[in-house]
Amino acid sequence: MRLFFLVLMFNIFWAAITSAQAPHKFSYQAVIRNQGNSLVVNRQVGLRFTILRGNANGVIVYCETHTTTTNQNGMVSLEIGAGTALFNSISNINWAQGPYFLKTETDPNGGVSYTISGTTQMLSVPYALYAETSANPGNPGYNTIIKNDPVYPGTGTCRFGGFKISFGLDLNRNNILDGNEIENSLTRFVCNGKDGKGIISTVDNGNGTFTFTYTDGTTFTTSNLTGPMGAIGPQGPAGQPGATGPQGIAGIGIVSTVNNSNGTYTFNYSDGSSFTTGNLTGPAGAIGPQGLQGPAGPAGTNGAIGPQGPAGTNGTNGVSITNSYVQGDSLFVVLSNGQTLNTGYVRGPMGTAAPTQTLSQNGSNITLSNGGGTVSINDADSNPTNELELPATAGSAGQVLTTNGSGSVYWNTPSSSAAGAVMYIYNDQQCPAGWTKQEINVQIWGVTPVDACWTTQPCLVMYIYNGQTCPSGWIFHDISAAVINESTIPVDACIKY
Repeated sequence: MRLFFLVLMFNIFWAAITSAQAPHKFSYQAVIRNQGNSLVVNRQVGLRFTILRGNANGVIVYCETHTTTTNQNGMVSLEIGAGTALFNSISNINWAQGPYFLKTETDPNGGVSYTISGTTQMLSVPYALYAETSANPGNPGYNTIIKNDPVYPGTGTCRFGGFKISFGLDLNRNNILDGNEIENSLTRFVCNGKDGKGIISTVDNGNGTFTFTYTDGTTFTTSNLTGPMGAIGPQGPAGQPGATGPQGIAGIGIVSTVNNSNGTYTFNYSDGSSFTTGNLTGPAGAIGPQGLQGPAGPAGTNGAIGPQGPAGTNGTNGVSITNSYVQGDSLFVVLSNGQTLNTGYVRGPMGTAAPTQTLSQNGSNITLSNGGGTVSINDADSNPTNELELPATAGSAGQVLTTNGSGSVYWNTPSSSAAGAVMYIYNDQQCPAGWTKQEINVQIWGVTPVDACWTTQPCLVMYIYNGQTCPSGWIFHDISAAVINESTIPVDACIKY
């Protein structure tokens, strides 16, 4: 990734040809911008120049370095040939053996870590230095200027940006290559390639693998790179015990702590100093949930008997016996409502004992002995609505008779599931009368430990908020604890049988 780039508007001013020896150096100018296209101004930069023969990767014939500072316009100006030579001398170059290429490298931080580089062929140069050795030197000529303009990504010839290199003669001798001085046939472009995908972070996963994160957001995790453990070398001889070091200075410790009863504490140290804290009293905590209801207290003494209520109205007179008499062998009783009752036989013939009669059954007939007659019990009126007709066959053990509501009955096997209900109460509370208690003693729903009450008697159980009233016909059972929800809201129960 390019952190900076150069706008090389460098000018190579060749010395004018005179009969005197030409100086072995030429001028260079460049404008330095950062990746946001902002000028790097008033900042020290490092530069290295290399002259190559034959091509851009040719033989190095000369190399030198410079350290200079950009001006308020981000420009540097220097003379190639006047820097610190690293290889050869510029005066030893035989310019007749060209072509030659100038490689420029820049460290925008002023050191020698050159992160920007570019190579440009030195085209159409009159080579004043070569003319120095010419047999027939000519008249002084114009300076040749090379101008390097940036090409921004997505514009012009270079898709990913680069430089447009223009050449021409400085006809007006102002050391600037004006538009009318550019030789268009010599214009060249040095284009940047597409930015590569680089690694921006590496993570050791702790299992022998590493994860690389790239500049495009993708990642790659290696396989386990842990190699086999090498063999353990032989144990070396034990070293001699070192000398015992001098005893350190005793530290300062706390010898006592005093509670000042105002939220502060005073610490007394072993060196006689002390320290008193600020008020350490924290805010009052939230009120905890309501505790379990305690056992019922002893019954109070009976109150005084209230005053006697008013006397009620007299009831209707009952029926009484007004007279009785014997007629024949029967006793007749006359009632106050005018009704006369025959109580039946009261005595037998004088001197003769009353005959003994017995009942006997033969099938559906019941007979009274000694002339009492016979009564049939086999559906005498042929009306099944006023009697129960038993099933024709006997039922199985455990079956019960069930009516269909129209006078018929049949055998039925009762359901094996128990009818009844379950109600949860807080731990150690009493169950309603007739219910069985099941100890649980844990928090299974709310914040309060619970037990269970159960009954096989068919009924309904409904939980209500603590303090509410049950519907009419329902029995209230006090719980006063959060036993069925996940909050701290206490509930009571209503039961309907």
